[in-house]
Amino acid sequence: MKVIVDTLVLTDAAGSVADALSAARLDAQRRGRVVVEAILDGQTLPDGALSDPSSALSPAKELRFVTADPAELVCSTLRGVASLIGDLKADQSAAASMLMEGKVSEAMDRLHSALRAWQTIRDAVMDGTTLLGLKTEAISVPGKDATEGPLSERIRSLADCLHEVKRSIGAEDWSGLSDVLGYDMQDQADVWEASLSGLADKVWGGGARA
Repeated sequence: MKVIVDTLVLTDAAGSVADALSAARLDAQRRGRVVVEAILDGQTLPDGALSDPSSALSPAKELRFVTADPAELVCSTLRGVASLIGDLKADQSAAASMLMEGKVSEAMDRLHSALRAWQTIRDAVMDGTTLLGLKTEAISVPGKDATEGPLSERIRSLADCLHEVKRSIGAEDWSGLSDVLGYDMQDQADVWEASLSGLADKVWGGGARA
C-alpha cells in the first residue's frame, strides 16, 4: 500500500492503517503539523478512523493523509463555531418566549438545538487549547464590553449558567428557565461571540502560544 502525507511518499510505513497513521503523525509532528484527514483509495475515511484506526477499512492501493498547521486549524475552527452564535441566540430567545406561552414541547426543541451549539463551541475551545498546549487560565480573552478576562473564567461562567438550565428543566421551573434563556444565556452568547473571535486572533497572531 502506498502511503502519502500531503505530497510526501512514506517509504517506511507498514501495511496496516493503524501503522500508516502512526507513521503519518510522526512525520507531521516533525514538520509542526497535525493529521486532519485520511483518504483511502480516493474515499475520505470517517473521523472515527483517525481516533480508532483499527476500525478503518482494510488497506488498499493508496492511503493519503492531509495535514494542517495546528494554529491555522484551531483559528479556523474557532471562527467557524463563532458563526453559530447568531442561530444559537435565536433558538434561546424563541425557547424563552415559547416557555412563557406554555409551549414547553416546542421550547425544548429549540433549547436542544441551542445546547448542541454550546457543546460544539465548548469542544472547539477545549480541543483547540489542548492541541496547542495552552492553559485556559493563562489566556485572556475579551468579553462583550471588550474587557479581557481569563478564558477559564469564561468557561466556568458558562458551566454555571448551563447548570441552572439543567436544574430548571429537572424542577420543571419553566418560568425560571425562560428567564435564564432570555437573559443569562443571551448574555453568555454575547460574551462568547467576543471571546471566540479574540481567542482566534490570539492563536493566529501567536499571542496565545504556550
